[in-house]
Amino acid sequence: MSRLLYLILLICWQSVSTYAQMQTDICEGKVPSDWRSINGNISLSDTHFKIGKQSIKWDWTAGSKSIIKVENDAFKAVAQNPRSTFVVWVYNEVPLTDKLVFTFGDANQTACSFEFNLNFKGWRTAWVMYNRDMVGKPAVAMNTMQIQAP
Repeated sequence: MSRLLYLILLICWQSVSTYAQMQTDICEGKVPSDWRSINGNISLSDTHFKIGKQSIKWDWTAGSKSIIKVENDAFKAVAQNPRSTFVVWVYNEVPLTDKLVFTFGDANQTACSFEFNLNFKGWRTAWVMYNRDMVGKPAVAMNTMQIQAP
């Protein structure tokens, strides 16, 4: 069965010097150049969106081991601040009794991860602190996020 998910990824963290929350929307305007899909397709869509006029659409087939992989050195900064938070909005068209798995690390190993249930229709959000809410702890060398489809 082909699946579509609409993702809006926001990376939020607190500045160590000012303690002001920063928010970066990385999905408005184009699919970021450091994103790639393995056994699936990612594109922009104006069908569902939360901020702006579009979001990332991920088309994948259940059981195909589809992955979105993002390589970005911005992930390195989260290890230095215990309040660093990963935020994601997901629109799911058909509820599933399965999960997405978000992993963060480098090319050689996973530093931390969390699971996101897909048992809903519509929008859901996750605010997940790297140091408190994830399995494992963020690492200074962390530069990769992977989202594994069921």
